[in-house]
Amino acid sequence: MTTRASIRVLMASGGTGGHVFPGVHIAAALQRSGSVEITFAGVGRPAEARIIKNAGFFHVVIPTVGLKGRGIKGLFQFLLSIPRALLKTIDLFKDFKPDVVVATGGYPSFFPVLVAFLFRVPRWLHEAERKPGLANTVLSLFATKVSLAFSDAKLPFWANTIFTGHPVRASLKAARRDEPVASLPGHVLFLGGSQGARALDTAATFLAPVFAENNIAVWHQCRVGHEDEVKEAYSRFGVAAHVESFIDDIDAAYQWSDLIIARSGAGTVSEIAVVNRPAIFVPFPFAQGNHQEANARILADAGKAYIVTEGADFENSLRTRVLELLDQETYHRLYVEPAAVPALDAADTIAAHVRELADC
Repeated sequence: MTTRASIRVLMASGGTGGHVFPGVHIAAALQRSGSVEITFAGVGRPAEARIIKNAGFFHVVIPTVGLKGRGIKGLFQFLLSIPRALLKTIDLFKDFKPDVVVATGGYPSFFPVLVAFLFRVPRWLHEAERKPGLANTVLSLFATKVSLAFSDAKLPFWANTIFTGHPVRASLKAARRDEPVASLPGHVLFLGGSQGARALDTAATFLAPVFAENNIAVWHQCRVGHEDEVKEAYSRFGVAAHVESFIDDIDAAYQWSDLIIARSGAGTVSEIAVVNRPAIFVPFPFAQGNHQEANARILADAGKAYIVTEGADFENSLRTRVLELLDQETYHRLYVEPAAVPALDAADTIAAHVRELADC
């Protein structure tokens, strides 16, 4: 087989950061591995556009909407979006002429994968979750190959799968600590995902007294529009807090942190495993198939994290877990408990396979 000097790759990575960041990491690995032209296709959400722009890639918007949790109105909006989205995708294929399509999941991947199938363009699909959602379950029928972030992820029998691990930045290795700080945690990092999390923003109001009493500083990624509310909650108790709706330098945030309180998307769980920080996960309660809790179990079952679910006792449960981790013995135990580090070469592994696929 003759390897092409240059390939054209369409990245179907849109919507939330959980779908976009893996695409960005794979795209960067493709650039490292040789000559490549890359275009990102997404749905135009602000976080998506910001991530792709900051990474320096060209971005095309395919107007479509998701179905999950949107009822009859959402179904009608999706059906109405089909003709325009399909025509936009076909035009993109005719103009860009991709050699391969790499899709990182969710409804933004649907039309690029479907059109690639119809045009006989190879399709690589990445499944980030332990419990695959509806979109990837359906798309796996049309995918040439499916990479898995977790070895025990279950897709239908027809899926041609390979376990690669989840793409993360190799630079995170610099933020890893194999030994805990000598003192108790003095820096707490809140990560609500690229869109923030209301539950974690609310937590500022009842955790601020605990942080103030124990001289803990906070770096808090909140929902857009919640910045003033969260800042005021910390300020009321004199907590030193840096609050923003999006953390551009996440490596610096991980380096700074001693304890992390976060949602449990696949990317966040993988990154926290790499940097090795004790964590409290608050899974998004409406995630399809409760996949965020399944992700969090990876580290919780290894003794590296706690899981606190939203509900009637959420406030007390979260406060209790934070206080537990302010115990020296408990904090150090979560730090030193062994757990497998996700493969830091997942993005490079996928990139190598994508180049092989482009040559088929």
